[in-house]
Amino acid sequence: RATIDTPLPMQPCIRDIWHDHVLFVGERVAGIVDFGAMRLDSVAGDLARLLGSFVRDDRIRWSRAIEWYDAVRRLSDAERQAISVFDAANRLLSGFSWLDWVYFQNRTFEHDDAVLARVDKHLGRLQAAL
Repeated sequence: RATIDTPLPMQPCIRDIWHDHVLFVGERVAGIVDFGAMRLDSVAGDLARLLGSFVRDDRIRWSRAIEWYDAVRRLSDAERQAISVFDAANRLLSGFSWLDWVYFQNRTFEHDDAVLARVDKHLGRLQAAL
């Protein structure tokens, strides 16, 4: 409830940041692609999306990543709580987005196997939470 009642700082956020949009050379980030969804938002949303895709349900790696981020840009208590709330929402809603696009909007995608793999990952994270 405290997360809902506390306004979160807004700033430009990528809003579609996940592991496939982060490019690496070796172990170093070389670039980030796909800024089409960029808008003002809370960094909690970006952190939830990014960490959910990279470390999934490894709470130790979640904590480390948030500590590293916090060392560069301090997170408020409300933002820290919101990261968990956004991650829970992502677990539930991301799979539904794909189902909506494929079955109701009849969108087609170049690689059906990649779509199925994404839906399977979303289902796996949802099942892990139950």
